[in-house]
Amino acid sequence: MRDNKNPLEAANLLIIEGQFEDAEKFILWILKDPQAPEALRENLYYFLGLSLSGQKKYKQAIEVFRSILDQHPQATKVRLILGRLLFLEGNDGAAKRHLDLVLADQKVPAQLHNTALEHLAAIEKRNGWNFSGYFNLKRDSNSTKAPSGSNRVVYLVGLPFTDRREKRDSIGGDINVSAVHQRQISTDRQWSNNFSLSQSVLPGALDAATSFYYSSGIRQFYENNSIGLTGLTSHHWSNGHLSSNTYGVQLDGQYIINRRLRTSAVIQHTKNNSVANDGQDANGYYAQGRVDLGITPVMNGNFKFYGQRNVAEDSGNNYNSTGWELGLRRDLPWGITSGMALSRSRILYQEDHSFIGEPLEYTDQSLKFTLLKRDWRFWGITPELALTLFKRRSNYSHFSYENNSYNLNLTKNF
Repeated sequence: MRDNKNPLEAANLLIIEGQFEDAEKFILWILKDPQAPEALRENLYYFLGLSLSGQKKYKQAIEVFRSILDQHPQATKVRLILGRLLFLEGNDGAAKRHLDLVLADQKVPAQLHNTALEHLAAIEKRNGWNFSGYFNLKRDSNSTKAPSGSNRVVYLVGLPFTDRREKRDSIGGDINVSAVHQRQISTDRQWSNNFSLSQSVLPGALDAATSFYYSSGIRQFYENNSIGLTGLTSHHWSNGHLSSNTYGVQLDGQYIINRRLRTSAVIQHTKNNSVANDGQDANGYYAQGRVDLGITPVMNGNFKFYGQRNVAEDSGNNYNSTGWELGLRRDLPWGITSGMALSRSRILYQEDHSFIGEPLEYTDQSLKFTLLKRDWRFWGITPELALTLFKRRSNYSHFSYENNSYNLNLTKNF
C-alpha cells in the first residue's frame, strides 16, 4: 500500500511546488508502466489534470477530468475543477451545467459550495461584452512559374504577377478588432452576437481590403454534444469602395465521443451580391466535417474535409471546390508549443475559359508551421511565429504561382 502512495505523494509535491511540467512528465512515466495498479492509475489521472491546468493546457486538462467523471460521476471536487476549466475556456454553458450539479449535491462541503457560487457569479458577470484585438505582421514573397517570353501581367487576389518569374516581396499586416456578446438564456442554451472588423495593410498590393462581419445565433448544449443555428452577414470593401455583400445561415453540431475524440460538422448557405461586378448574385453552399484527436496528453491533431459549390448568375463563375486539412500541435519542453498544418484543395469551374477552351482548374497546396512560447506574455500578449508555404497550380499557366509568408501574430483579449 505504501508503494502505491509514494508516486501520488511525489506528484502532489511537484504540483504544490509549482513544477507542473515535471509533474506531468513524472505521471506519464508512471502511466507507461503496464504493471502499475489500476487504482494508482485512476488517482494519477487526477494529478495529471492538475499538472496540465497548471501549465494552462486547459483543453487537455478538460479531457482528463471528463474521463474521470465518466468513471466516477459523483466526484464533486473533480466536477468543480472541470466547471472552472470550462469557464476559463469560454464554454460558459457547459461550465454552468457542471457547477449547478455541484450545488445540487446535498453533501458538498461548504468550501466547494461557495467556490461554485463564485464561479457562477463570474459567468453571469461575463455574459456581456468581450473584446479582442489581433495584429498579424507578415512578409510575402511571390513568384510565378509561367513560361518566359511574354510581358503579360495577370492580376490575381490583389497581387501583381508576371510571367517572367519575377519575384516580388512586400511587408504588411492585417488588423482585426472583434467583439462578442453572450447571454445565457437557460442552463443549456446560449445566445451570442459576434462582430468583427478587419483591415489589410500590404504596401505594394493592389487591393487594400476592409471587411465587416456580423453573426447572431443560438446554441443548445447537451451532455456530450451541442447544436447551433446562426445567421450571418459580411461586407467587403476594396480600395475604399464597397465590392460585395454576403448574407447566410449556418447549422453546426459538435459531438464528443470520448476524452480523446470529438467530431463536428457545419452546413452553410450564403447569398453573395457582387457590387463590383454589376450587382450579380451568387449562391454558395458549403459543408464541412472535422475530427479532433488527442493523440497523447502533449499532442493533438485534427483532420478537416470540406466541399463547396458556387452558383452565380454569370455561369462563368460557377465552380465546385473540395479540400482537406491535416493539423498537428505538440507541447514541447521549455514551455514551447509547435504546430503544423498541411492542406490541399481543388477548384474546378463549370464553363470553358475563353483563353484555354476548357474549364479552368486550380490545385492549391499549403504547409504551415507555427511556434510560440506559452510563458512569454507582454501586456497579456503571447507572440506566435508562423511560416506558410503556398503553391497554386493551374491548367492555365499564367495563374500558377508560389507564395511564402512569414507572420508574427499578436492577439489580446480585453
